[in-house]
Amino acid sequence: MEIIKRKISLDEYISKKADKSWGQMTATTFYVNVFFKQDMDDMGIGTNLDYIENITATTVMNEHFPDTRYTNKTLSDYFGPTLFITGTTSDRLDLVKSYSITQKYQVGLDMLSKLTTGATGNIYTSVDKVISDDNKMPITYVIGGDNTETIDPNNPNQNTGIFFKTYSGITNLGAPLTEMYYNSEGFNETNTTLSAITKDEYLFGITTSPSVYSDVNIDRGRNSAFQSHLQLGEIKNMRDLINYGNGYYKIQKL
Repeated sequence: MEIIKRKISLDEYISKKADKSWGQMTATTFYVNVFFKQDMDDMGIGTNLDYIENITATTVMNEHFPDTRYTNKTLSDYFGPTLFITGTTSDRLDLVKSYSITQKYQVGLDMLSKLTTGATGNIYTSVDKVISDDNKMPITYVIGGDNTETIDPNNPNQNTGIFFKTYSGITNLGAPLTEMYYNSEGFNETNTTLSAITKDEYLFGITTSPSVYSDVNIDRGRNSAFQSHLQLGEIKNMRDLINYGNGYYKIQKL
């Protein structure tokens, strides 16, 4: 466990008024941002083994079931329901802002449109766009939502993307109040597997399959006519080529 210590300056929370309150604490609560991070060691490429059904009887040990799989279970038995998540966050207005001087947030304008594969394998066009703008009280918008899906700003219950409501003039922890609504995917066939995962020893530390590029284009720049042709004689492998002259050559993998 890592212990992180932070010091908070109380100067701005101490009264400076020329009266009896001088030097007294004016704040009753403090908000501290805590950032969580998780580090994992990538053990390399995994190999899925076929699922072998456990046909032995399940016994109880100290009122706890052993860590085992039960008979006659299919992948769908491990699926979990979707959860609708709401909360407050920072706004994402920069993602739906247009270049217009008079109307920065245009209702219905697709700021970003791309094909996306959904949780069940369905393909749809996801967009970032403003849904409604009640003079920013609130302005509602969706990030990564299905372009064909209709969202009710007063009762958001969308299936895709994250829906936001940002209120102008109302602050939350010093930032504009922004509500978010998200329908999670739960456990389904796209994020659940029913197989044992093993690690082959020779694949430890290898995270992706090797890629071989047979075509290498070397851009020697405008000064190539003055460059000595003997320079390439000093290069024995690709690493030498990349590191030569502190990145002298511009290498493009085709």
